[in-house]
Amino acid sequence: MEDINLFRTVSGYILAGGNSKRFGENKALFEFEGISLIERMLNLLSPLVSSIKIVAKNGNEFNGLGVKILNDDLDVQTPLAGILRGLEDTDGWGLFLACDLPNMKSDIISRLLSAINDSYEKEGIDAVVAVSADEELQPLVACYHKSGMASIKKSIAENQSMKRWLSGLKIKIVTFEEEEPFININRKEDLSKL
Repeated sequence: MEDINLFRTVSGYILAGGNSKRFGENKALFEFEGISLIERMLNLLSPLVSSIKIVAKNGNEFNGLGVKILNDDLDVQTPLAGILRGLEDTDGWGLFLACDLPNMKSDIISRLLSAINDSYEKEGIDAVVAVSADEELQPLVACYHKSGMASIKKSIAENQSMKRWLSGLKIKIVTFEEEEPFININRKEDLSKL
């Protein structure tokens, strides 16, 4: 693996603000193979980023995990609100991951972080986003720059989808030859795909 110190200036943000209606309980705290989904993500990120914070609607649920919680207080249910809250916290780039990716791997995160280039700010690039082998854009496995905050606020006000917001940004794509790490869990039956 590449020198992980290359990434030590980027903060990691785990998005855990969904209401888990389809799952039936808080999926971030659901134990899979002996460890909760959120702890799995914390363990994955800890050697790769300078700090890790959880972004949630109700941060009290995560108090025992030993990381700072950022409360997303916007009265909307969209990952954009969580990304906005994380970008308010960062000085530049932040790595954003959904909490429900149990197969995510450190080499994918490392490649994504490696793709951030010092010249991107000058070029106006606001995001570095993963694309899985099935050619699907993975907006919740991505690095976003603080410069995208104004466009997120506008998109939230206009009730736009995440993909619609991304279509208006200048982004760098990082393509991966795998699909499995990008499988997210929305329902308990999705666990059988793993």
